[in-house]
Amino acid sequence: MCVGLIGSVVIVLLTRWWKPPANPVAVSSSSLGPTATLITAGPHADEVLLSGTVPARPLETALYNPATNTLSIGPSMNRTREGASATLLRNGQLLVAGGGESLQGSLQQSELYDPVTDKFVPTGNMIYGRELHSAMLLPNGKVLIAGGVAVPVAKERAAGLLFPVRASTELFDPATKTFAPGPPMNTGRVGAFAILRPDGKVLIAGGADGAGNPLASTEIYDPSTGTISAGPNMNVARGLPAAVVLNDDRVAIFGGLGTSSSASTEFYDPAKNAFTPGPSMSVALEGVTATKLDTGKVLIIGIIERSNRFIAQTELYEPATNMVVAGPTVDTGNNIPRTLTRLGDGRILIASVIVDPTEIYDPATDRISDGPRLSPEDR
Repeated sequence: MCVGLIGSVVIVLLTRWWKPPANPVAVSSSSLGPTATLITAGPHADEVLLSGTVPARPLETALYNPATNTLSIGPSMNRTREGASATLLRNGQLLVAGGGESLQGSLQQSELYDPVTDKFVPTGNMIYGRELHSAMLLPNGKVLIAGGVAVPVAKERAAGLLFPVRASTELFDPATKTFAPGPPMNTGRVGAFAILRPDGKVLIAGGADGAGNPLASTEIYDPSTGTISAGPNMNVARGLPAAVVLNDDRVAIFGGLGTSSSASTEFYDPAKNAFTPGPSMSVALEGVTATKLDTGKVLIIGIIERSNRFIAQTELYEPATNMVVAGPTVDTGNNIPRTLTRLGDGRILIASVIVDPTEIYDPATDRISDGPRLSPEDR
């Protein structure tokens, strides 16, 4: 009897005081460049799958093997895609959704890469075709797709029709491999980024509206209620910025498209649900992307205009001093947005369109060197 009473008291106390562990903060950004994903399972585990990067054969993907430092042709996708999202699911599969084809416009079709079979297979269609949308993996394993733009087919595009910017959201369920409607956002936005907060809510921030105006507004998706509400404004309106989770769980936001955003930075604190200004970068960067290093520093890469030429440039954010300093020299012959992927040994794979060589950043030496490229017959 006494044991049963003690057990009941313990259960009551645990129910009252125990809180589930917080979700790790995560970010997802829209990108004009290719997609790059570190594979976690199957024969290509620890390799990087690059999609949308082989212009001569747009259905092809490429695989970077860090163990052999080689680049090879990977499995073919079923549709060509620009501005698609690529989300690694909990089962190790990769969801590639939307994007645009030059002749077909924005796609509803999505597909799954299975690392075990090393193949892409079609899966459920999105409710709406969209590209340059945000895609965030939720704690329940579903994927929240939000915003984006619906680019018309070539005939409609030539007629000068407006491109509708989506305010809609939808949810992909890996169990059923289908998309279901989500709650609408208050504002249509293309080129936004998303932040998964420790409480499981998702902050959807920035982007541009249907008139091309950059947005400072944000919205918060609550999966427990299935609703979206207004969030805090950023300090600067920006679309297509880079966002990185720092060691203290704040999110650092760099550059982006906007009247005054390209050189600016700011921080989002999920615990306070507030934005604060950050240090300015030395130059305005567009087509910007960033990744955190093992040291806690952040490598930033983007495009600048100099002497009527567009060239790539890097910078480094140092949390200890809260300063952005000049980064290592990058190949200036490529003005195409890049992807940054952290490898298992802490080095960073830099990739763009694969007709150009990849590059490798080594934090130990703070240098960027040429990486492998596809063989001539593969290009």
